[in-house]
Amino acid sequence: MDGAGGGGPLPQTIPSGEQTVWVDASRLIGAACDDLKDGELIHGENFSLFAAMSALEIMDPKMDSGMEKCGYHSLEEAIEDGVGPVPLSSDRTLDVQRCIDVMDHLLICEATWHRGHSLAQTVFSCIYLLKIERTSSHALLHSYCRIIQATCNVVVSAVSDARTHEEEDLFTMSYGLPLKGDGDEKCLSVLNSVEETLCRQLRACRTATSRKQLSE
Repeated sequence: MDGAGGGGPLPQTIPSGEQTVWVDASRLIGAACDDLKDGELIHGENFSLFAAMSALEIMDPKMDSGMEKCGYHSLEEAIEDGVGPVPLSSDRTLDVQRCIDVMDHLLICEATWHRGHSLAQTVFSCIYLLKIERTSSHALLHSYCRIIQATCNVVVSAVSDARTHEEEDLFTMSYGLPLKGDGDEKCLSVLNSVEETLCRQLRACRTATSRKQLSE
């Protein structure tokens, strides 16, 4: 290749920049697709089936998360519209039931993340995880969100340090999501406090039930 100036061959790829001119190739792509037969594939010289396994299909809702329209343009807009309320209900019994539903949902999301999906589309699809400080007035939900955040951070750190995984095994990229919390000691302190509160409430319920049975 001649590096002296304009006499050399043109580069195979044009780097993007302020002077780059983008051209609509929809007609060309459409014509190429029309000529393809079943089982045929257009690919470059460096194409590999291994890399194609993690490729995204643009504008397919199953693969392109940008196609999923939730109706909100920002997290703040969703919160203002009543999504992810704290407390979850003004009724105490209903509040506990909905809190358990959120916890079950987060467990499912965490398990899905462990199967190779991204944190942004699983665990951090929950508004409570994105704004943990909002849950501080709800001790049970707050402690659970803190623990989920801490366990995800531990897994990411351990797997990343080992450097023995592929992206399809575990997706460790966090994309700036609030993955790091206040540390293990703070999380354990919050968890112990909630556990003690729940134990007291359970003992009180058992005592009230025993008294009711005796009175009957």
